[in-house]
Amino acid sequence: MNRFKTCVAFALSTLVLGCGDGSTPADEATPERAPARVGFEILERLPNGHIRAWVNTGNITLDQFNALELPSTWFKNQPRESGGQGGPGAGGISSRFLSSPDLAEGEFTVQEHFGHQWFHAATVIEIGVPIGGDGLLFAARVKKFHEYTVQPGTPILLLVSPEGDAYFRNGRDATRMVDDPMLPDSWRLVDYTPSDTLTIELFDSNLVIRTDNEDSFQGPVPSLQGRISRRTDARSECPRGHAFA
Repeated sequence: MNRFKTCVAFALSTLVLGCGDGSTPADEATPERAPARVGFEILERLPNGHIRAWVNTGNITLDQFNALELPSTWFKNQPRESGGQGGPGAGGISSRFLSSPDLAEGEFTVQEHFGHQWFHAATVIEIGVPIGGDGLLFAARVKKFHEYTVQPGTPILLLVSPEGDAYFRNGRDATRMVDDPMLPDSWRLVDYTPSDTLTIELFDSNLVIRTDNEDSFQGPVPSLQGRISRRTDARSECPRGHAFA
């Protein structure tokens, strides 16, 4: 995948949608202690420069996804994994979309493309948002209406900026070769376990940050403001260009 496609293939956490049984995106359910699950999305490049993300709502297989032949204005996200610590699919984390972008709450755009059914989950409205990071981080601004609920005692993984903004890891490259990313100076990973129910609202225009191993972090998360300090379950910081062990 070239750099442009990598940058905008921004890991939605729709990968645990239960839409194959006739449910809607708003009815997403996450099984307790579920293993990592892999989901599929295609991206549509629009004339205005925006990119529309369509997430499969059926039972497409990896072979079927790989076999899709797309025109030049469409491309595939790499298969995305949810599950485990810090991602949907972990016990105690559930999520739902409230609507497709630009629609009223509870309304979704569902269409058939290339012989399969997809729903419009998000729209990339800006690519290459400057956040520093010496080239180790890439950010895109994404419009969507997506809500997570994290139950007390459920660990999540956060990426914390030098300014203290916290971004929630909600997806991973299912074909990744490296588990831990390299981080620029002053950025850090934090293992955080809420003591009460935590609601994460990724509404309207949120920032999606990709690390060098294609982990996806989204936010900043207002409900985490003030909860994360320099001593909050922080992993050891690594120098720029070195991965966490």
